[in-house]
Amino acid sequence: MDVLNEKLGLTPEKHYLNFPTLGNIGPAAVPITLCQAAESGRINAGNHVALMGIGSGLNCSMMSVTW
Repeated sequence: MDVLNEKLGLTPEKHYLNFPTLGNIGPAAVPITLCQAAESGRINAGNHVALMGIGSGLNCSMMSVTW
C-alpha cells in the first residue's frame, strides 16, 4: 500500500480497506468493499470512486465510477 500511495500520489485516508479484517476474498472483494464503503458513509451520491482489483501480481482491473 505504501508503494501504491507513493506512485499514485494518494494518502491512506483515501482508501477503504477490508483485507485486514476479511482477508483474501478474491473476486468478491470489489463489490463487498464498495458496499461496505457506501453503508459506512464513506462514499455518497456524486462521489468519484476508483475501484481496483489486484490479484497476486498476475492480474489487475481498474474502473472509475461516479456513485
